[in-house]
Amino acid sequence: MKTYDQQNPTAGIVRPSIVPPAPWIRRRPNCRIELT
Repeated sequence: MKTYDQQNPTAGIVRPSIVPPAPWIRRRPNCRIELT
């Protein structure tokens, strides 16, 4: 997932493994992939 963050800086904010309390992560677990 580190490589993904390098490609998409936004992914660092949506990382579910580190930011589980995020509301959009609970709604859509694949949000990090959709915002690509």
